[in-house]
Amino acid sequence: MSVATIKKSSLWALLLASVCSQTLAVYPDVGSMLDALAPTAAVTAPELNTLIIAINALPTYQQKFDALQTLIPSADGSLIAASEGPMRQMQSVLYDRLVRVKKNDTGISSGDDQHDVTPKHSIAQTKQSTDKVKDTETKKAEIADKGKGTTAAKQSESKLEVKKSEAPQKTENHKEAVADQKKENKVTEKTEVKAEAKPEAEANAEAKPETEAKIEDQTTSSETVKIENETTDSESETTTAEVKVINPADIKKGVWIQLLGNNTGQDWRDNVPGYDADVLGVLIGRDHLFTPNLTVGLAIGYVHSDVDSRGPSGSFLEIKRFQGTLYAGYNYCCPFFLHGSLTVAYNDYDNNRYILVPPVGGVPFVRIAWSEFDAWEANAHIETGYKWVCGGFHAIPKVMLTYSHFDLSGYVEQDAFGLDLDVKYNDMTFFPLGLGLKLEYQNEFEKAYVVPEIHAYYFHDFSRDPQTATALFTGGGFEFLSQGAPPGADSYEVGAGIAVHSDTNTGVIIQYDYAARSDYHRHCAFIKVRYEWA
Repeated sequence: MSVATIKKSSLWALLLASVCSQTLAVYPDVGSMLDALAPTAAVTAPELNTLIIAINALPTYQQKFDALQTLIPSADGSLIAASEGPMRQMQSVLYDRLVRVKKNDTGISSGDDQHDVTPKHSIAQTKQSTDKVKDTETKKAEIADKGKGTTAAKQSESKLEVKKSEAPQKTENHKEAVADQKKENKVTEKTEVKAEAKPEAEANAEAKPETEAKIEDQTTSSETVKIENETTDSESETTTAEVKVINPADIKKGVWIQLLGNNTGQDWRDNVPGYDADVLGVLIGRDHLFTPNLTVGLAIGYVHSDVDSRGPSGSFLEIKRFQGTLYAGYNYCCPFFLHGSLTVAYNDYDNNRYILVPPVGGVPFVRIAWSEFDAWEANAHIETGYKWVCGGFHAIPKVMLTYSHFDLSGYVEQDAFGLDLDVKYNDMTFFPLGLGLKLEYQNEFEKAYVVPEIHAYYFHDFSRDPQTATALFTGGGFEFLSQGAPPGADSYEVGAGIAVHSDTNTGVIIQYDYAARSDYHRHCAFIKVRYEWA
């Protein structure tokens, strides 16, 4: 074997050993990985070699840095964009119930005294029905008296008519007897005929008052029956109105819907580009007041988020989030309370990563890598505090503790040929502790309570996991890390809202919140409608 052959074999052995050692390593970033790959890229990774040449031709460090940022998976923390804001919006009013309007005694609050009070509108209906019955009885008495008087008057009129009819008959008989004594027989016959007609006339005269009295009695009876029917109807209406009365203590069921939205912005942090996210969601819940102090409920929801990268490529991420929540509220020692919830969510991600190297005397190097992956999220939340009441003014200090865990799946990109990435995201955990104060004032109106409120909370995250991935180009090369900056440990949230609790057992809450930490801000708004029934 010649010396030249030995030298050539030694070079290949050294190169092979170098490559093998590099494949076992994970480079801290994509730039260092490409530098290590450059000597053999023309043979082992032709697509990457073209990319390396294009990047090395860029005249400035900033251009090279921007181009390298388009080669890595997202590390800006955007994977939680559809979770962090909506969870806070839900938890801030998850345990609220309706405040019972005292004047109409409808609605209910888990903190109100449970007692049976007949609503005023029911009392008014009963009073009206009682007055109506009294008026009816008075009318019946008047009609009865009127009927008696009418019958007596009819009988008197009949007797007068009979007497008037007898008088002309006697006068006529007397004149005939004096004028012609010779015609006694005829006068006698006429007198007998008239005498026979007299009983018939008297009988007819006597029969007439009896007939009219009978008709009058029938009329009186029909009017009495009609009034009695009206009385019965009014009594039945009173009974029906009383049956419809609902004891406020029986109002235990509730259903609600919450429409929410937020805009989130993450600035550049530790040389990692940020993002802008627009989030919209809907939550629906159902709960039950098992005891005056214990409420348990279930909720489901859907949240959609569009995320635009602030990096040079403008990569795009779409998040669809489906969640289910079990929650409970307990007043363990009035006015102290304890609230808790457990949420399980499925996050579906669609990502478009734009690979862009600016042109230097030629055509720009452009690729678009598409990927789809998912993550399971578990969230446990607990808070405690108490409500201090002074008239209509309420102060509610509270302490909150939340634990969130994201289990992210790996994925392989498509459509970018040899520049597709095989990505494995690390799991992320967040463990913030919060404390703060809520101030509200209950304005009492005839049919509603209007309750404006303000609040402020401070949070400290003990975990602060960054968004980190291990990636490998499918066209060759070695594994490298894509690691984002840890989120700020301290954050705050301030907001204001207004709630309207109606006597129709319906409540509406409108609220705005602003949250911020280092290089991060979030605007949140929502409207929630709640209805309760027995």
